[in-house]
Amino acid sequence: MTAPLPGSNFEGCRVVVRSESGDVLFDDDDCDVRVEPTQLVVSYWDDLGAVVFSGRADDNGLYDLWCRSRPRRAELRYEQGDRAFEGTWREDDQCGSWRIALPAGGPGD
Repeated sequence: MTAPLPGSNFEGCRVVVRSESGDVLFDDDDCDVRVEPTQLVVSYWDDLGAVVFSGRADDNGLYDLWCRSRPRRAELRYEQGDRAFEGTWREDDQCGSWRIALPAGGPGD
């Protein structure tokens, strides 16, 4: 699916991070998403501090993200009908899924 237009900024997004078994590890509605011409930037604060991911999309719209503040990698794909980014994450021997819901009334509405 096509991601929001480059230059779009979304504040107050809801991020939900789940473990591999589906348990909710983190759930917050203060995530920021910035769609730039060449990359996606996701940032939020959890119990350990700032979490900032950035990365580029491949030809199929899958973003390969690196966390700047942790040894974490992730992937996200935009789901147009859900107005959300969904994907997976991995840090050391832990992994799971995550979802970022964009707020209504932002760019693309």
